[in-house]
Amino acid sequence: MKYVCNRCVHDDVLSALILEEGEERVCDYCGAKPKNKRIRSLSIRDLSDQIHERILWEYSDVDSEMISYDNEDREYICDTYTTEELLVDQIGLDARAEVISDIAEILPDLTWCKKYLRPADLGAALEAGWKEFVDLVKYDVRYFFSEPATPSTDNDAGSFPDPEAFGITYDPDAGLPPERILDALGVIVTRANLIRTIDSGTVVFRARVHASDQHPETAAELGPPPREKASQSNRMSPAGIVMFYGAFDAETAIRETFQPDREHAAERVVSVAQFRLNRLAKVLDLTDLPSPPSFFGNYEMHHGISFLREFNDDFTKPVARDGMEHIEYVPTQIVTEYFRYRFQLEDGSRLDGIMYKSSRNGSPACVLFFDSRDCAGPAGGTREPAIQFVQDATKHFLGSELIKLVGPASK
Repeated sequence: MKYVCNRCVHDDVLSALILEEGEERVCDYCGAKPKNKRIRSLSIRDLSDQIHERILWEYSDVDSEMISYDNEDREYICDTYTTEELLVDQIGLDARAEVISDIAEILPDLTWCKKYLRPADLGAALEAGWKEFVDLVKYDVRYFFSEPATPSTDNDAGSFPDPEAFGITYDPDAGLPPERILDALGVIVTRANLIRTIDSGTVVFRARVHASDQHPETAAELGPPPREKASQSNRMSPAGIVMFYGAFDAETAIRETFQPDREHAAERVVSVAQFRLNRLAKVLDLTDLPSPPSFFGNYEMHHGISFLREFNDDFTKPVARDGMEHIEYVPTQIVTEYFRYRFQLEDGSRLDGIMYKSSRNGSPACVLFFDSRDCAGPAGGTREPAIQFVQDATKHFLGSELIKLVGPASK
């Protein structure tokens, strides 16, 4: 009977468990001695039992789940895993290699798969809800998107109750309702502490591509366009909705705006202006997402952060301007509108924007919920603009030179 110490298991939840329930015994894996209260050892079988109990929340064997086998392709109709693949690739057990190997030997030697019977897998429920949301808003409904009335369920008395996550009850067979997936996302980013402030005085760079015979030099020319000229659909805003797109360095602003592969790109000019924030800006920061917490710890946030990371990849993926971008951008536009108008902070205030990684170079970029009035203030008015144009700081770049610098646009 081997004993393993808390230092040989790097998962924070399991390590704390060993420290709390372990004994003053020498570790059979690293030889550590319990000289103080910071080192304890637990039998590898007891640790395996704890891991096995948690695994059974979400995984089972193919026979128990009645998974069909395709004799022609010689494989099951769903993803399956050996015990070691389950521990390493699916659960992400973080421990010494020999510890994982011994645990795999102790656990049942089964062909594992995700549970398809209750309780439902929260990760799959989030993924299904997001996928249905994307399909729905791209192809079915766009301007009247709300939670439908719930029909009476008196005939379900005594049945197994539907699970709940992030305050939302959902059908385990269908996933989170698409009309509530944004509310779930709001809870996840709040619990993950992804709301931050951008300091007053921070400079935001904004690029504008224009013809060589134009010479923009003012806030009105280099800031967001007036509403009547906002005819282009963008990643976070549809045509007619004005927002301030920018970055925190000139190169990223250029890469986000200039498209080297477009016709006559070499003949264009890119003007990069600087705007300085006149106040704190509260934003959702998607540029440095945390790793999912331990599989053995917070169940909701383990799956919530995993979903958020996959969502963020979708949120920032490159979209070609081939005439279909107005459809491909719809999901991110609705997400942006949710965080602009519906999402609230604890004090009841709202966000000023979203920070995200540029799909061109991975550096931070942002969309701020400012229009031309927030950059210059009303004509003749006394209101200080939220973001101030920096005079005499604008630089101009020839498209022919930028093509050499930035290379072809990402596809």
